[in-house]
Amino acid sequence: MSMRVLEASEAAVYVAEKLVSRGSTIAPKVERTVARIVGEIRAKGDEALRKYARELDGLGEKESVLVSRRELEAARRQVSPEFAPAIERAAVRYYLRVCPPIGDRLCPGVPAALSKLSRHGALLGLVTGNLTRIGWHKLERAGLASY
Repeated sequence: MSMRVLEASEAAVYVAEKLVSRGSTIAPKVERTVARIVGEIRAKGDEALRKYARELDGLGEKESVLVSRRELEAARRQVSPEFAPAIERAAVRYYLRVCPPIGDRLCPGVPAALSKLSRHGALLGLVTGNLTRIGWHKLERAGLASY
């Protein structure tokens, strides 16, 4: 077996993709803990989010949980140009693997309204904070991709 030699930036991308794609090897106890935390945040909202941000991240009582654009840009400048896209690709692969069915979460009347608008030639669009592939996958899982 030959040894694979990687340049530093190539190695960072390789390691990031390997770390994120190995989700199936995460210890069951860790998965249960994360599921419990996410469930609590979904149920209790901002109250639970702030609680865990204080416990796990050391968030101060008066600090915001929001990450500013300046903080995001500063963080992005600290990694190689190849690293951020590798994380995005890994996030998409992970989401595509775990995305739950979401058709039952549609607001009443949405499919009928989209169908009517489409039949009348209305130009339809969607603005989202999701990565493009994740957004399309959510639309597919909700049965709305054809609109």
